[in-house]
Order: sequence, then structure tokens, then C-alpha cells
Amino acid sequence: MALAHVERLDHLGLIASLIKDVGLIDMIDTRLVPDEQEEITPGEAMAGMILNGLGFANRPLSLTPQFFANTPLDLLFRKGVRAEMFNRFKLGRTLEEGYAYGCDLLFSELAVAVCVQEGLELRFQHLDTTSFSLSGDYRPDSDEQAITLTHGYSKDHRPDLKQAVLELLVSQDGGVPLVSKSWDGNASDTQIFQERAEALMKTFKRSPTPCYLGADSKLYNEDNAPTLSQLGFITPIPGGRSRWCRRSSGKPSSGTCGNVSTTPPAIAASSCVTTAWRSVGWWCRRRRPLSGRTPASTKRVSANLQPSKSNSFTCKPNGLKRLKPLKAPSRHWRHHGAIIRWPPRA
Repeated sequence: MALAHVERLDHLGLIASLIKDVGLIDMIDTRLVPDEQEEITPGEAMAGMILNGLGFANRPLSLTPQFFANTPLDLLFRKGVRAEMFNRFKLGRTLEEGYAYGCDLLFSELAVAVCVQEGLELRFQHLDTTSFSLSGDYRPDSDEQAITLTHGYSKDHRPDLKQAVLELLVSQDGGVPLVSKSWDGNASDTQIFQERAEALMKTFKRSPTPCYLGADSKLYNEDNAPTLSQLGFITPIPGGRSRWCRRSSGKPSSGTCGNVSTTPPAIAASSCVTTAWRSVGWWCRRRRPLSGRTPASTKRVSANLQPSKSNSFTCKPNGLKRLKPLKAPSRHWRHHGAIIRWPPRA
């Protein structure tokens, strides 16, 4: 009696089909040229690592042959591919080849190639950073390309742990990651945004259509003025730069936003004029918590003023003098004011 051999495909078929549709294996083999004696190409090895990482197995890469033991590899890859071909030696050599080529460069080239192939819009790109906290003892390595795991501004609210900073540039259309780079744990967003903006200048100039970089307010600073003068950018204006802004005389074209023209001194010297848009929706959200705090503050302020209402003052300066100690220690006067009428009403 013949024994039946069962193989499980699960969701790996969808992932493998997507890898084949975008031609990811061929793109990798073009950059990491395979050797004639290799049983599987570097592209197939990386595709196998992708399937292992998305297989919900939580196994190290050295156990990849066990992961593919009961998987139909002839459907996922091609005929003749066996599980033992994805051994730790082959995967290790592939990772070394990718490291020699440049991990960030390889990632960016593959991402941009897939976006162009699928017709995704790359005019608007968004840049941001995040931090990953790590536990354990990390000794400095002699490798010059290694990042430094150290304490810094923790965005996940763990300042007690060392961390690494990850920079990510994504497309507005689909949110596809285009650039990924790791930084030291104490790297600042201002430095990261400035270097990325300088690197994007050549790319934006070669583009047949105008491109725009979106980032938070750390992009908008005087040190970055020469670069911003050559880029199209979209960013919030920090509160400290509000003295540079002046409201334009023209009315907004719609009821959802207001137009504010701004020309910072350093950026204006570089012939760069920006236009800032204030959202009416944002303004309403800012006023909503204020309106909720006002009634409670009004009661406290009225209670403080009650003794002064029954007193009469010989002159307006005396009234202001009595009012000053009431306002100084109370934070409730932040949203209120008092008017002393002189001469008093009959």
C-alpha cells in the first residue's frame, strides 16, 4: 500500500506568487550575480528567507530546511528545488553578498524598481524616524559601518534602555518603503533629515515631474536652508518660527484651510519662499479642549474676584494693584481677563 505524502501550502502560495509577479528573484540575481555551481541563486535564497520570516514559525534562519520540509517547493520556486538547499551556509553567503553590495542600497533599488513597474506615484515622499529599544550588554565592534547602540531620545518611552534609530522614507501612494537606514541611538532628527534632503536633491532633479518631500518640523531649520531652497517640501512650521509668518491678504479658496505666507530670514536669503496652510479643522480641534476648560476656570476666577467686587477704589491704578496678586499665583487666569471700568458706573 502506497503512503501518501502531505505538503502544506497555507498562505505561502500568495507570498510566492507576489514575489514572482514583481520579478523580485530576477532583480536580486541581476545585482548579486549567481555562481554557476550554486544549486539555488541568491534571489531564490532571499525569497526563501522572506517566506521563512512570514511563515509565523519564529525559527532562526539556520532551521530553514526544517521549515521547508513539508512544503511544495516546486510550486513556490521551481522544479528541482529541495529543502536542504536552504542550508545555513548558502543563506550566510547570500547575506554576505548583500552586505557587500549594500543593504540600504539593495533595498532602495528593489523598492523603486517595483514601484515603477507597478505604476505607483512617487511624486510625494514622506520621511520620518522611530527608535527601537534594546536590552542587554552591547560591546562596541571594530566594524566601521556598525551603528552605536546608546541612550537617546526614546520615542517608545523607555529612556532607561539603549536604542537604535531607524529612518524610513515611504511613498504617499500605497505607503511603500523606499529608503531604510539605521542610525546611532543618539542621532537627532534634524541631522537625519538634513542628510536625507541633501541625498534626494539629485534624485528630484532627474525626475521628469516635480517631486516633494514631506516631513515633520525638524526638516524646517536654518541649517537646512540651502538644501530646502532646491527642494519641494511639505512640513509643519515649528512654533518658534511663528514670528516669521504673516497672513496673506487673499482669502482662502475653500472653507477648509487658510493660507499663510512665510519667508524665514535664512531661507529667504537662499531665494526660497514657502507657503504654509492652516487647517480650520486643526484650529477647531485646538479650541475644543479650551472650551471644555473655560466653564470650570470661570467659576474659580469669579470666586477669587468676589471679595474685590464689593470694594470700591479711589482710582484705576488702585484697582489694578488689587487685581495683580489675584492673577499671579493662579493658572486659571490663563484663559481669562479682567476689565476695570473707570469712572465706575452710577
